[in-house]
Amino acid sequence: MVWVNLLPWRERWLAAQRKHWLRMLLLPALLVSLSVVCAIAWQQDNVLQTRENQCWQLAQAQLKRAIERKTALQQAIHAAQEKLQYLERRNQRLKRWQKLVSVLDKAVPPGLWLAEIRGDNRKIAFTGHSSKVSDSGLFRTVLKQSGLFDQLLMTRLERADSGLFDFTLTADWTNKGRGDD
Repeated sequence: MVWVNLLPWRERWLAAQRKHWLRMLLLPALLVSLSVVCAIAWQQDNVLQTRENQCWQLAQAQLKRAIERKTALQQAIHAAQEKLQYLERRNQRLKRWQKLVSVLDKAVPPGLWLAEIRGDNRKIAFTGHSSKVSDSGLFRTVLKQSGLFDQLLMTRLERADSGLFDFTLTADWTNKGRGDD
């Protein structure tokens, strides 16, 4: 026996029920698939943000190392500049002493003997003996003309028991090119 529904409203009702059940089945599937797509997109976004954060951290670490290297290099440059300045001042002092030695070769009269030369970066003292007072004065004049000293003073000139004159001549180095350290 075949069942035949002759009422049209019943067919419309069954068609509407089928559409309703189809919608009810498709809606959760659609929601699940949409949720899966959103979850995948969210996960990909998190992966990208993680990579981006790692890149930023790497860049910051590299920048920090570069800044540390720059600071170390600046300190090394500063130390090298200080050393260079020290060596230049020392070179100037040595050149002054070298010039003084060459002047002394020419300036010491035959009747004058130097016993001691003491000096620092500012002053120098010559101690010696001369047979005549004029020899110590001539020695002072030649040193003054050398241009190495600003001021020359005969601080001591006395006759010794031996008949020679003991003298001490003090001088200030010229300020030009003087390295005071």
